[in-house]
Amino acid sequence: MPEAVPVAGELTARLSFAEREEISCRRAAGGGVREIARVLGRAPSTISRELSRGNAKVSGQRGKLNARFAQV
Repeated sequence: MPEAVPVAGELTARLSFAEREEISCRRAAGGGVREIARVLGRAPSTISRELSRGNAKVSGQRGKLNARFAQV
């Protein structure tokens, strides 16, 4: 069962797999960094950093976050 996305005030230090999936889906749908951050209750810098980290050198799709590879 996937982890629940924490609500504001209950943030953990690391992004959960569910949050990574949400970032991936929202980015694929054209969502901006600030919009995604607002929805997840995270700082825009956290989202930006995650998108950079998941910059799919492994999956071969430059610029697209793949939550499965980013979680490892």
